[in-house]
Amino acid sequence: MEVVASIPAAISMDDTSVPLSLRLRGKDMTDDERESLRVTGFSVDIEQVEVYRNATNEDHIYRYPILPKQCQPPNQPLRDPHPIHTLYAIGAIVAPPPSKSSTGRIFSLLPKDNGGRYTIGGDNRVFASTGHPASGSECYVLDVNIPITKEPYESDWAGSRMRRLTESSPLFSVRHILRVSVQCVYQDGEGQEPVHQQLHFCLPLRLVHLSAISAECHPAWSSTDAQDKLPYIHTLPAYSQLFHPNGDRKVDYSTPLPLYEPPPSPSSSSFTPSEDHQKTQ
Repeated sequence: MEVVASIPAAISMDDTSVPLSLRLRGKDMTDDERESLRVTGFSVDIEQVEVYRNATNEDHIYRYPILPKQCQPPNQPLRDPHPIHTLYAIGAIVAPPPSKSSTGRIFSLLPKDNGGRYTIGGDNRVFASTGHPASGSECYVLDVNIPITKEPYESDWAGSRMRRLTESSPLFSVRHILRVSVQCVYQDGEGQEPVHQQLHFCLPLRLVHLSAISAECHPAWSSTDAQDKLPYIHTLPAYSQLFHPNGDRKVDYSTPLPLYEPPPSPSSSSFTPSEDHQKTQ
């Protein structure tokens, strides 16, 4: 049996469900085997895996290299150290080595009242040669919208089990996994004991914020409507557009400065005596 699962490339933090499509096909199966195989249902779960570290992740160092150890303390002092740094330097305070380099937690993002189980009703012999479209090379399609919780309903040592963005930083990372389990029953002939099997697999998920949508893509939207619908719009330009790599401010020379006009000289200015001045004379 072949199972092809498809999900969106990214899920918005504002979404309340994750669309999942399962395509089942009985590959290289005889007609008797299609009649004996039944797909009774499937179960899903969306897991959030959080990892907390007290040392930089090796994968993060490989992707974002930092200065070598000879350019870091204690080989090279900090430019502006914290006042308490002196106590560590003279050995007055000794930090014990951590018991382990990382810890984490895993929890489900399904709503509290949803177990993630789905049952295929009716005659669940989806690969039978009669009455179902999954015979031969055709597929039996299962489409479902998996609900995902927005507000946390549990907490533990790390705080509320809230939904977070998929991210990877030196000391903290979050990833999301969609786990799927398809339940199958195979019964070869009458009176035989049915065999129950499960097909397990998982898919990576990415939870992201919506990016800005330009008015050109949606001419019917005004800028105010776009800001109301999309709260996470980047309004500031990138750092590289404002500053050079050395930190100097970039100057836009494409806009010409106004032409310089010298002020009028005193000799060219005319003097008109006032009426009081004429009377005095």
